[in-house]
Order: sequence, then structure tokens, then C-alpha cells
Amino acid sequence: MDYAFLMLFSIETVLINVMFVMYYLKSKKRFSTILNVAIFLIILSIIVFTAYFYYDKISNSLRLQAIISLSGIIYVIAFQALYRERIYKIITASGFIWFFTMTGKIFATILVHLLEFDNRNLYLLIIQTCVYIVFSIPFIQIKNHVFNKIFNHSERILGFFSLVISSFIALLLAISLLFNYSKFKIVDLSVLLFITLLAVSILKLMVAYEETYQQKNAWKTRAKIDFLTGIKNRQALFDDFRNFVNLDKKFSVFMLDLDNFKLINDNHGHLKGDEYLIAFSKKINDVIGKNGINYPMSGDEFAVIYFADDYKRLYNEIKKINLKGYIDIDFLGVSLGIVHYPKDAMTINALLDKADNKMYRMKNYKKATV
Repeated sequence: MDYAFLMLFSIETVLINVMFVMYYLKSKKRFSTILNVAIFLIILSIIVFTAYFYYDKISNSLRLQAIISLSGIIYVIAFQALYRERIYKIITASGFIWFFTMTGKIFATILVHLLEFDNRNLYLLIIQTCVYIVFSIPFIQIKNHVFNKIFNHSERILGFFSLVISSFIALLLAISLLFNYSKFKIVDLSVLLFITLLAVSILKLMVAYEETYQQKNAWKTRAKIDFLTGIKNRQALFDDFRNFVNLDKKFSVFMLDLDNFKLINDNHGHLKGDEYLIAFSKKINDVIGKNGINYPMSGDEFAVIYFADDYKRLYNEIKKINLKGYIDIDFLGVSLGIVHYPKDAMTINALLDKADNKMYRMKNYKKATV
């Protein structure tokens, strides 16, 4: 193979690898994209010029491709320096992309060999480029829907994927050697079919993982939604509390209990009672706006996490709330209690208990003054 085409052939593979790893890790970059690209181009230039000056010692395509492949170690080190990501995740991302670029490279090489083109070098470059373009679509889909989710799993799961990908890379290397020393077209054709099936199987595996993950995630999401009002429920409140604490947020917690709700059910029926709960929930959402979250707790009770400093204004507004424009029956009132994190308590159960006690004091006061 002509040395210039071989270099171009290998450089394209390296560039595709680097581009997609940069795309996978773009949210973790330490410096600007322009600076990162410049650094990787400098590294690539050094490798190319080194290979050029030592061309006589390299002497054949296998050695050159081995050198280009081993240069991946340099890129892993560079990624570790330029991106805020753990080394095992960088290696997994690099290995994952390397598998597909190697698949495309070997696929193109065998196809050109089978079809016996006159200008093999040119067609080799064209077919490899086409394969990379076709693969770019599932690459991006895997990045957006699958790979990020794999990264969010434990190191044990990530290690499993790394092992699988590494095993396939080793298998591809063995296949490449078999092809290079094969003199029979039936062997070449068998290798071509095997590589195609292998690539398709990996894509199906990743898609199946995504579908399974989405199904589990959908069930988890449904479990955190109140079926009547369509907003976050009690379980979501506990999960959100942990997240807000981890983010070091300060907030107020309201407990709300509808007054005389039993009368609504008795006088208007349970369907109207459901409409009453939905109308109240919508009104609370409108009142708190983007500064808080409303959670139906059980029956006629609601909890609110509120982040703004004007909690006293909100407290007084909820005390005087009405449902005009939301439902066609009179609103019978609401009792409420308010506490603050971390001032009043450090756990969600303690906060809810204290807010509940204050709410019942208001409710008892209303009954005593009727």
C-alpha cells in the first residue's frame, strides 16, 4: 500500500476516535473546545512526523498501523489532563469508539480486497469514510440515550462493559491478522460477514439496554406521580429532599390540610371531591410558581417545598386562598403549618412532623372559634 494513503487511512481513523471521545466528554472539559482541538492536532502531527521520519524502520503497513493504534495511549493521557472525568470512563469511551472504528476499517479493507478495485488505495479511503459517516448516526444516538446512562452506573457495571468491549477489540485484532495472511476469498468473505454481524449485534445489545432502561425508568417515574393530580407525590418528595440537601439548598416546608373536605364528598359526591382536590392543587401550583414544588401526600393533605425568601407572604396568601375560576363550588378553607430547613430540622420526616403539628394547631384553633 502507498505510504501516503496508508498514513491518510490511519489518520482518519485516529481523528474519528478523538472527535467522538471529545463529543462524549464535552460536558466535562476543563478548557475551551478550540484549545482541546489544537492540542490533539499537535499530538497527531508529532505522531505523523515521527512515523514519516522512521518510515524505513517501520517498513510495512502492519507495523505502521500498530504504531498508530498504540498512540491511543497518548490520547487517553491527554483526555485525562483536558477533561474532568475518571480514567476508567475515558478508557471505556475510547475503547467503545475504537471498536466501531476498527470494525469499519477492517470492513472497508476486506470489501476492497474482495471486489478487486484497480485503485485500491483510493477506494479503501472512500469506503472507510462512508462507513464512518454511516456509523456516526448510531454513535450520536448511543451517546444521547445509552452511553450517558452506562456512565451513571457503578464502577462494577462500567468495568463489565469495558471488559466486553476490550474482548471484542482483541477479537477484531485477531480477525485482522487472519485476513492479512489469508490467500482464500472464502476466508475473506467469512471474516467480512462475521464482522458485520458482530457490529450489528453490539448495536442491538446497546439498543436493547436502552429500551430496558427506559422501561424501568418509566415505571420509576410513574411511581412518583400522583394519579389524580398528575404531579409529584410523597415518594418524589423524599427523593427531591435528598437531592436538595446534597445541593446545599435552604428552603421552607409547608403542610396543607383542606378544611371540612368530608363535607365536599358528602354534599357533592366523590367525583366532585376529586375535582376539588385537582382545583386546589392547580391553585397552589399557580401561587408558588417556579419558586416551589407542590406534592399531594394523602387524601386532602399536601406538602410544599418553597425556596424563595418570601415564605411569610406565601403563608398569608395560602391562608386567604379561594378557588374562584378553578371550580364551581365554594372553597371551605385550608389549614397550614410551616417549618424551615435546616433551621428547624435536618430530616424530611422531622420537618413534616413539625409542620404537621403546626397545621393541626391552626385547624384546632379554627374549630374552637367557630
